[in-house]
Amino acid sequence: MKLNRPGKITGVFVLFSLLTLIATYPLIFKINSSIPGFFSTDEPFSVLWHYWWLKFSFINHIPETFCNFVAYPFGIDFSGNLNMPVWSTIFKYLSIFTNEIFAYNIMLISSFILSGFLGYYLVEYLTGSYIIGIFAGFAYTFLPYHFVRSWQHPSLALIELIPLAVIFLLKLYELKKIRYAIFLGLAIALSVHLNTYYAFFLFLACVLFILMIFFKSFILWLKKKPPILSLKLIKLFLIAAIVTIVLSLPVIISNFKFINLINKKGTFVSAWSVSTRPFEDLFTQSARPLSYFLPSAQNPIFGKFTEFFIGSKLYGDSYTEHTLYLGWTLLILAFVAFRKRRYLKDNNPGKAYAIDFFIWLVIAFWFISQPPWWKIFGFKLYMPSYFFYKFLPAVRAYCRAGIVVMLGIIVLSGFSVKYFLDKIKVKSKQRIFLIMIFSLLTIEFLNIPWQHNLDLSKAPGVYSWLKEQPKDSVIAEYPLDINGPNPDYQFYQTKHNKRMVNCTIPGSEANRVAKTMVELSNPATIFKLNDWGVGYIILHLDKYTESELLSQAEELERIRNSNYLTFFKKFPNVEVYRIK
Repeated sequence: MKLNRPGKITGVFVLFSLLTLIATYPLIFKINSSIPGFFSTDEPFSVLWHYWWLKFSFINHIPETFCNFVAYPFGIDFSGNLNMPVWSTIFKYLSIFTNEIFAYNIMLISSFILSGFLGYYLVEYLTGSYIIGIFAGFAYTFLPYHFVRSWQHPSLALIELIPLAVIFLLKLYELKKIRYAIFLGLAIALSVHLNTYYAFFLFLACVLFILMIFFKSFILWLKKKPPILSLKLIKLFLIAAIVTIVLSLPVIISNFKFINLINKKGTFVSAWSVSTRPFEDLFTQSARPLSYFLPSAQNPIFGKFTEFFIGSKLYGDSYTEHTLYLGWTLLILAFVAFRKRRYLKDNNPGKAYAIDFFIWLVIAFWFISQPPWWKIFGFKLYMPSYFFYKFLPAVRAYCRAGIVVMLGIIVLSGFSVKYFLDKIKVKSKQRIFLIMIFSLLTIEFLNIPWQHNLDLSKAPGVYSWLKEQPKDSVIAEYPLDINGPNPDYQFYQTKHNKRMVNCTIPGSEANRVAKTMVELSNPATIFKLNDWGVGYIILHLDKYTESELLSQAEELERIRNSNYLTFFKKFPNVEVYRIK
């Protein structure tokens, strides 16, 4: 098998590029003005705001490490934000030379292309089959999990580093070359810089692999046969660990600074986050019995059936977190691989260890994705997440370990397809079989791409008007966001470019002050806004009425009747006030 043939590599890359453009249509034609999304999309707006700030600060010669355009007049200190130095630098300059929406879309489009390509590379490396590699890459990159993450959690949509790290892990074991130890360390370190969840899961996968090799060596030692775990291999794993740690130091140091600032000053340095998440989150954001087995709620054929279970204990509450669908086509194929593992090992002796590894990977990470405990007849059976939380309380959403389960199922499916192709023999029947599994998988993973495209080119009228106001204007949007930055307030600042008192970070001094200013009808709040030089107060009427709380309706009436505010301008669902 020659994976390094330029023609083959180029062809596969072009194929997944074309498939990505089809699966995300019409994004490529609106790459500067829209993003992938669905009805609950909001978190991407904060990412877009960050890209905008990097560009805005550069163009206006403002230090990007301190932003007083939000949480005014306190601002937010970004000087310790070293969590993503590699990626932030790339997207900073992408935003500068294009715009924040283009940079964001390039990030997601690249993820789909690279995930498909690297999924292909991994499975072709293991099976020796070009077409099986294409099947695996197709399955991995167009997982429902991948789509919903691209609509809501952009950093979690970047799943391409997982198969890349696994490729280097397997090559390190087989070839025992120092370069693969360095590449493995680099891949995990890049994941640390990008998303600590996936870095943690890759670390666990490596530990599982080493334990499997150690166990197999122990069995061979008992049988008085040469062990497969050599001193050289141990040294190479140590080199990979050292490379990971050294390259991850900026993130490690940043997190220590972050926690220190929270504990000593009560301020946040980078993003709305905490070092310890509530233990209860481990239950709400863990896999449920049906999470892996029901299609995405966004599937146009089967989605309505899944919607019936959303919010139940059987499936879970979240459209995003609990979309872990593996696909029955893949599940059946993986089951066949499990049943025929002896045949597959005998016919693929050089990859027999990989079949065992991916079986154990699926089992282990399925347990890792579970809640902290199961209650069986009143007895608590503790799951891995309970123990992980003891030393890593910042990690709360263990359902995200499902992406490793998915990769394992896909690899096992690849071995199963190889088994069927070996058995079928006749070329025409092989083609029919391949068409059938590709078609079934397409139906199971289907989504309507143009229904998941958010046009961000037009801002509400109030923000277009606000953009034309004096450059040094300061605004306050009400209701005030005190439980974390309001993504809409953040994003539309990219349109009007005015300083605002909103978007304070929980735990910061700005947030503590903001909590005393929730009632705009209170004269003390208005006096404080006046002291800060607030020129316009943007009142979102729908946010006061949608809750249907009497207290909110009464507050709105008090604001309108305040002796200290003057009505200034009216927009749909928005009123603008100035301080008398």
